[in-house]
Amino acid sequence: MTERVKELLGILEGVEGKDRIDPLERLTNNLMSTKPGEAIKYAAEGLKTASEFQEDYYVSTFSNRLGICNYYLGNFEDSLMFYKKAAEIDNRIGEMKNYCTNISNIAVIKIIQGNYAEALESLNSCIPIEKELGNYENLSSTYNNIGNVYNKLNDNERALKYYLKALSIREEHNLERLLLSSYANIGALLRTSYESERANMYIEKGIELCDKLGQFHQKPFLLNQRALILASSGELDTALEILNQSVELNKQNGNKEGLAVAYEHIAEIYSDFQCYKESLDAHNNSFRYTRELKMMDYLIKGLVRAANSYLKIHEVEKAEEMLAEAEEYLKNYEDDNLKSDLNKIKAKYYAERGDYKKAFECSDRNSDLEAKIRDNALKQRAQELEIIYAVERKETENEILQHNNTELSEKNLRLEELNRELLETQKSLQEKERKVAVLAMAATANHEINQPLMIIKGSLELLEMELGKVSPKGSRHFKHISESVDRIQRILNTYKTVNNVEYEDYVEDNPMVSI
Repeated sequence: MTERVKELLGILEGVEGKDRIDPLERLTNNLMSTKPGEAIKYAAEGLKTASEFQEDYYVSTFSNRLGICNYYLGNFEDSLMFYKKAAEIDNRIGEMKNYCTNISNIAVIKIIQGNYAEALESLNSCIPIEKELGNYENLSSTYNNIGNVYNKLNDNERALKYYLKALSIREEHNLERLLLSSYANIGALLRTSYESERANMYIEKGIELCDKLGQFHQKPFLLNQRALILASSGELDTALEILNQSVELNKQNGNKEGLAVAYEHIAEIYSDFQCYKESLDAHNNSFRYTRELKMMDYLIKGLVRAANSYLKIHEVEKAEEMLAEAEEYLKNYEDDNLKSDLNKIKAKYYAERGDYKKAFECSDRNSDLEAKIRDNALKQRAQELEIIYAVERKETENEILQHNNTELSEKNLRLEELNRELLETQKSLQEKERKVAVLAMAATANHEINQPLMIIKGSLELLEMELGKVSPKGSRHFKHISESVDRIQRILNTYKTVNNVEYEDYVEDNPMVSI
């Protein structure tokens, strides 16, 4: 307990009623970032006291603080409830700056929950208010959050547009603390868009600003991005040198999560350049933190990559240990991409052991998972396009009410393009589902028809044996039946191995499957 907290607790003991509100607020503010569970207790008492004395401003303030504490604790539904309550009161009493802050907080939770359309609607509603108030810090944060939404929706062009809007405001008004996040966001986005030169420019600006401000918590992330750019261009030694700087900074900051990420980057780079023993050393350093912090995504990916490195140096037993641990974690962690990665390496593992049957089984499971991943990606992209289309349509409708200029026609063209892409994606999905249904029907037919066919063929052979020699005419009939059975079996076997469905004309409006 800090001296300041002790002092505030002492003040709280000596006051009653309405006079408790101020020390309760200050106690909450002191504790909420470091001990949110403890801060909730004081914020709840503050909310109750402020409500009793009808102090709306403080009711809003304590509701906001309860929203923040619950957010830190991962209780997003409770956080959302308190932020909404605070925003409602702020709007009613005219505290519009605080209102926009709470609406932005609501949007952040909506982003976490995947409700991107609602998040964009909330954020866009803040823009005219923040412009009118001249609240440039919040306005830049709103633009930045809109960029985050479009980044999640894989619309890099619009994400960059809003990140640059936020950057422009922060540079114009010298908001240096916020500039760091702008440089980091833009640099990372451009790196993943393979615009390395531009990405490096913003990352370098971010690193210089970190040094100038003495703020080293964000510097490791920027160093990681810079290292990954260098590694992609083959500058392995320089990339590793920078990542080791990131490790040292994270150690100084006590940032275990940052250490885990930096070590995984080091392991990945060593593996890409076939330095498997060095890669495994980095993986083992990362595992100390990913296991402790339960960073499941990084831990499972790391275990699978480590297993692959062990296989490369023929340490099969160690690879087996890594795969077994990854598989155990995946029992309680639904992620088809990770399951696919696991099955790929398990197939290699079984092949190394000479168990080709199990290797093929893993390979088949991986093929099924990859097909599922592709289908899910297609469906997700359709949903993303629907959200972007709906948001842009609403933006266009709002602009039509306020303006009448040539820019609107360009927006309408953009809407039409999005609508066309959406329709094409939906058509592709329908075609995929139809093909899957045909292939499933073919598999069912193969299973259900083959059995009686085998009985027919066997009975035919027995009948020929029992009847003995028959007339030439009878022999021809037996031969025709046998050939027909064989033909049906060939057709069924063709369906059994078909991977794609194609059609040919049969009769009008009734195509048939081509074999």
